Amino acid sequence: MGNEVFFWEPFHDNRRIREEFNVLITGFELGYEQRREKRAASRLYLSYSYDRELGDNIDAIADFLRKRKGSYESFFLPTWKYESYIVLPLTANEVTFYNRERFAVTAGMRGNYAFFSMAGNRSENEVMRIDSFGATTGLVYMSGALTYAYPIGTRIHTAVKSRLFNPGFDESYISKGMFHLDLNFVEVFGE
Repeated sequence: MGNEVFFWEPFHDNRRIREEFNVLITGFELGYEQRREKRAASRLYLSYSYDRELGDNIDAIADFLRKRKGSYESFFLPTWKYESYIVLPLTANEVTFYNRERFAVTAGMRGNYAFFSMAGNRSENEVMRIDSFGATTGLVYMSGALTYAYPIGTRIHTAVKSRLFNPGFDESYISKGMFHLDLNFVEVFGE
């Protein structure tokens, strides 16, 4: 299980998130259908396209995907849906979120991972698992202490454990002249 974070944010229009439910449909001779869930949790499929924002990040993105061996190793992928922000200073493993209801306490459940993103600073970001909510409105306890002292207003997004959907990626698109890259990811469970 990888703990790396794919932190390249695509422009808003270049993000597509599809939620898929795994339902088994059985048809009978009389025209009746029986439906049942094969898996209780839905699975996210995320597609990010990069154009103008790639710039010098092309090589870094390609290196990141090569190190994960395509779809072999999982990593954390922020959904980049503006979920919350820090409203009170941090102490050890506590932080106060605005609108914490979008995050989940249940281990392994979507929304259980929070991605802290410093605006304009790609080196200071991390993903933490949410362990519980405090009695105080917005108070969230995490699995460990944050590495960085994030200021009030730091953006927080949900993150999902994911892999590259395809076993590899088309390197013909990774060229500084074309400035375009389409990546497809799938949420993974049980890691």
